[in-house]
Amino acid sequence: MFLDNGFVSEPNAIKIAQERRKRYAELSVKDVIKIDIVEVSYARTTYFGEILDKDISPLDILILCDHGNTCFGGTVSIIGNNFTASVYTD
Repeated sequence: MFLDNGFVSEPNAIKIAQERRKRYAELSVKDVIKIDIVEVSYARTTYFGEILDKDISPLDILILCDHGNTCFGGTVSIIGNNFTASVYTD
């Protein structure tokens, strides 16, 4: 399982946010994941889907699911071609 602690409290948070938005722009024009189900709960949104590009990283999955944000972090679990990504929302 991949864990990202987010960057909201990091001293270089603005730079990290800019890098992740840039990465989102690069990824969002590609067909790299397919999101099948979205579950919203308190302080997290969980995405279930399929990986279409084997070279995508767990952080890239979080970035795509959270539309370039990921400031509070999240987790990604990958089994075969399927993923579960939980994005922390606060």
